Amino acid sequence: MRLLFCLLLTGCCTPEFVEVPVEVQVPVPVPCIEEIPPHVPWATESLSEGATDGDMLRALLIEREQYQGYTARLVAILSGCQS
Repeated sequence: MRLLFCLLLTGCCTPEFVEVPVEVQVPVPVPCIEEIPPHVPWATESLSEGATDGDMLRALLIEREQYQGYTARLVAILSGCQS
């Protein structure tokens, strides 16, 4: 009898079920930007005919960074246009 009484008491002590809020990310459609950003003049375009190898190398390194920045802007615009 005591065992039955203890089992009944433990059944009353179970914690209540509490719903935990869940974060749900919903994609929101945005209008596509159709305008292509203008590219900056590349660094090698401003080199003169008699530029040294060091000047060409320096211009190519600068142009590489310009290209990476321009490509990043294009990728950002195009990723917004995907449906």
